[in-house]
Amino acid sequence: MKRTILVSGLFLLLASSSLQASPKEIRFRFELMGCKYDSLSAVLFYGPNPEGRDLEYRVKGSSTDGSDWTFSVPDSIYRMTSNLRLRDFMSAGFIRFVSAGHSGSLPFVTNESAGMHIKASFVRRDIVQSGAMTNDVFTVDNTAPEFTALATVPASFCAFTDPDNPQKSKEELLKEYLSTIKEYPQSRALVRKVYLSMAKFPDQESLQRVYNAFSKEAQATYYGEMIGKSLPLFKAFQLDVKLTNCKTRQQELVLSDFSKPNLLLFSASWCGPCHAAIPLMKQIYKDLGKDINMTYISLDEPDSRPQWYELLEKEQIPWRSMTVEGNLTVRQVRDNYSVTGIPNMTLILPDKSRKVIDLRNDEDKAWLYKMLGK
Repeated sequence: MKRTILVSGLFLLLASSSLQASPKEIRFRFELMGCKYDSLSAVLFYGPNPEGRDLEYRVKGSSTDGSDWTFSVPDSIYRMTSNLRLRDFMSAGFIRFVSAGHSGSLPFVTNESAGMHIKASFVRRDIVQSGAMTNDVFTVDNTAPEFTALATVPASFCAFTDPDNPQKSKEELLKEYLSTIKEYPQSRALVRKVYLSMAKFPDQESLQRVYNAFSKEAQATYYGEMIGKSLPLFKAFQLDVKLTNCKTRQQELVLSDFSKPNLLLFSASWCGPCHAAIPLMKQIYKDLGKDINMTYISLDEPDSRPQWYELLEKEQIPWRSMTVEGNLTVRQVRDNYSVTGIPNMTLILPDKSRKVIDLRNDEDKAWLYKMLGK
């Protein structure tokens, strides 16, 4: 369906205009000493799509000796990319780069506008998945220190929650984030993490301080520009939004009871990962239903709304469900709650602050249960 290929309006507008605007290509060179390949492809990660997953851009490399490889990537893709991996698709193999004890994909840094030149030495070949796949491990000889930033920064960076210490204050967390950025001020990986976490920031001042901590070059990258453009529009979400209750078909406030946390589950009939999360959400409702208010908010447009009602009936959803009708549009609801992709799980606390969590993540799930004393 057409819903599966839609990205958020702002991202689509900027991305599509960028893809059409610049024919310039950026070249990457990899000298892989100690191992030869018949074919290699670079997989560049950018995005995300509406379901929160990274998009991929693949490009085949060229080599005369099987060891010294070059890749040409459109500048429009390069601007939106924070890291890449090399793959040997012919043998289902990955190349892993190791530096300072960390391994994984290679991050882009902002002073590499002319491209990237990596020298690496072969260490070993790991056979995984019962011989179905290989991982060739290389040590990186000349990488920038930002490589370790991508490997060591926790997933909770700029999430304004600490799974190990739920009582840690906003200011304490902010100081930790600023310290990390000060260490890697040009890292695209960190700029992208901030952009994807903007909805989790408690206020405009915090977002501004984090943005200011990056180098001018980082601020000029694609994701840096997106943050900069969002800053003047960043504001607290509206509390008095009314949507249509799917059971009563009446308009009512999304948020009316602040005596306990409100868990807003943004979903849609066309969202596969949202459907896959239903068993988990049923378990959470069974465990926590008396301690939180759970509400589905469907982002279906009118043409797919019947499928949403069918889903509710088929799955026998026990918590409240609401749809966007009346004077509001799906776009306005997305913007109000800063929903860039689904499934989205936004927790509104009794003090009316918000935290975006992902209960499919064990750490976030454990944090919620711990916060509620379970």
